[in-house]
This record gives sequence, C-alpha cells and structure tokens, in this order.
Amino acid sequence: MSKTLNGLFDPFFPIMQLNEFLKNEAINAMNRILAHPISTKFRIPITPENAPEHYFEKVKNPTDLNTIKTKIQDGRISTIQQWFEEMDHVWGNIELFYGKESPFSIAANEIKRLFNKERKKLVGMTIGTWCGHVYEMRTVITDLMNQPPSKVKQFADTLGAARSMKPNQQVMNERELQSFIKATEMMTSEEDQKELIKIITEQQPDLDCGNSELFIDVSKLNRNTVKIIKDYIKESLEKNGKKYPEF
Repeated sequence: MSKTLNGLFDPFFPIMQLNEFLKNEAINAMNRILAHPISTKFRIPITPENAPEHYFEKVKNPTDLNTIKTKIQDGRISTIQQWFEEMDHVWGNIELFYGKESPFSIAANEIKRLFNKERKKLVGMTIGTWCGHVYEMRTVITDLMNQPPSKVKQFADTLGAARSMKPNQQVMNERELQSFIKATEMMTSEEDQKELIKIITEQQPDLDCGNSELFIDVSKLNRNTVKIIKDYIKESLEKNGKKYPEF
C-alpha cells in the first residue's frame, strides 16, 4: 500500500470537552457530512423494524449520523473523543455486518474519509488552543521562579539554576497551525506526499512515518522541520498557481 498523508498531521491531544464553540463546530461538521449524497443510507436510525435479519446479533452499538448529531446537540456526547468513537461505529458496524468488500462498506469508507477531513480541521483548532495554554502556564511558572515572592526568596539559591530556564516557545500559534494543516491537505499528489514524508524522516528520524496511514503529533515537529515543510509546500503551491493558506 502506498503511503498517503491522509490524517498524517492530525495531532494527538488529551480529553477535550465540547465547549460551546467546539460543539457548534462539531454540529456544522455533521451537517456537512449529512449533506453529502453518500450519507443517505447512514442517516436513519436502525431499529428492529428496518434492520436486516440477525443484525442485532452481530452489532451491539448501532448508530447513525443523525443520532450522533442529536447526541452532540443535547449533550450526551460531551467530549471530542466520544464523538470520534461514535463515528467509528458508523463504518465499523457496516464492516462488521456486511464485510470489508461490500458496497455498503465502500460507501461507509467514503463517510470515514469525509469525517477525517472534518476531524483534522477541529483537531487543529483544539491542539493550537491547548498548546497556547501550556505555553502561557510555563511562562508564568518561569517568571515566578525568576522573580519569586518575598516569602520564598530564602529559597533563592535553590531556584538559582531554574532562573536560566527559558520556556519552550510554540512552534506555531493557533492560526499558523490551522494554516499548516490546511496546506498539507492541499498536497494531494503522490510526489508531494513522498517528499513531505521524506522531510520528516530526514529531519526527525525518531518520528516513524511507517508504511501506512498514520497520525503524527504536530507538537512533536520541531521548528526546523516545520520551516522546511512550509517552504516546500509554498514552492509546490506556487508552481500550480496557488498560495499558501492563511487564517
């Protein structure tokens, strides 16, 4: 199987609550998926009345796109991870019951592809915000160590070594991260995909790109790797009369 960049730059992040902003983004994402013609067979709840024979003997977590959207709206799905898991059931159930090569599974894989595009956008928003909070916290802690309150100045010798510490700067802020992820999505040719994987492998060999579709933690890319990737993408886009996306 050839390597692809589908999902390659999706970062990994901790449990993330669906606040009002993220909740609305998730609902909008579901609406876009539901609007696609391929979603027709996955919009209606599966019940004993309309389910194929023996369906519930195999499938223990039946679900559909409209039910997932409703759960997001009424709060039964309260984290991004819960949303991801529910969506996994959509194509997982189809594959379990009909088999990987069935027409239903092929259609379900298209839903999965559409969802992965939406997921990358949302993950870009959340990881950018999360990294920003971490950076702000590190800055506050470092400032306190460099200028401790009077009551803890007696421990100044202990803190002396820490005063030379500098907080790790963000490789990208939230807007830059969204632009970066959007730009990688524009690299659709096999040549571009291989080149980006080559850059990561050469610059950071500890980040294993493997031989199949993977998710790489964007926060693990160092500043130099990001710069080389961005320069390559900009040059590639310019050759095709396009510009690097800016948010």
